[in-house]
Amino acid sequence: TFKNNGTMPIDSVVISDPIDQNVEFVSDAYGSNQDVEFHYPNGSIVYLKAETGSDSNNDGAWIMSVGGSLFLCIEFNNLDGTTPGPINSLQPGETGYFTYKVRIK
Repeated sequence: TFKNNGTMPIDSVVISDPIDQNVEFVSDAYGSNQDVEFHYPNGSIVYLKAETGSDSNNDGAWIMSVGGSLFLCIEFNNLDGTTPGPINSLQPGETGYFTYKVRIK
């Protein structure tokens, strides 16, 4: 879940969610090329493909490795391949969330 608890808009948001070493990320969990279910503040839902290493399809989602640890990253300003598109500014009080699936190793 994400929320702007401040009094000013946030113009650039990247969420990095650590993926525990005891689980593995499940690709295509919501269908073909649908790894992440993203819920916009306005209630719209889109599905994102989280590529390993970089966001090669420009939908705003990728999996990054840092020091042997994995992180699911979502960049709001880069939700270009989706409708309603990028979140250029997260307004005060706006909230949303995303889900993805993992499997225990």
